[in-house]
Amino acid sequence: MNDLDTPEGWAPIVTHDPFEKDVFGDRGPGAEGGTVTFAFYDRIEEGKRIFAFRPEARHANGLGIVHGGAIMTFFDASLGSAAWDAVDRSPAVTLTLTSEFLSPARPGDLLICRPTVTRKARSVLFVRGEIMIGNRLVATANSVWKVLGA
Repeated sequence: MNDLDTPEGWAPIVTHDPFEKDVFGDRGPGAEGGTVTFAFYDRIEEGKRIFAFRPEARHANGLGIVHGGAIMTFFDASLGSAAWDAVDRSPAVTLTLTSEFLSPARPGDLLICRPTVTRKARSVLFVRGEIMIGNRLVATANSVWKVLGA
């Protein structure tokens, strides 16, 4: 996958997190093969930022289904981005992240996460999200974020 494969209407997210770079494939220029690859995207919908992830074969488990760890990483990155936006881009870290897996995803599917900040206190945020493929619910998550420096 490369930047030419960006789904229509989406923009690739260039993450600065080393783990997310490894998971989502943001290898950047000069890396292995010298290509820029992306699997993590965002766009604005109804005034809110939403996120997409197109998993590759390397994100699948032995059954050919997207690994739960890849889905949890997508939740962490998406819900964390919503938390970051909600506190004017101040750093925040995950305190808890729980999820429910409801239906399988496969490599090549476009997974869309719509996070919602449900409560915002001075130093803690509560964020929930759903991952959908089209009209099918794949997973839900709830999270709590600690705003650093607050």
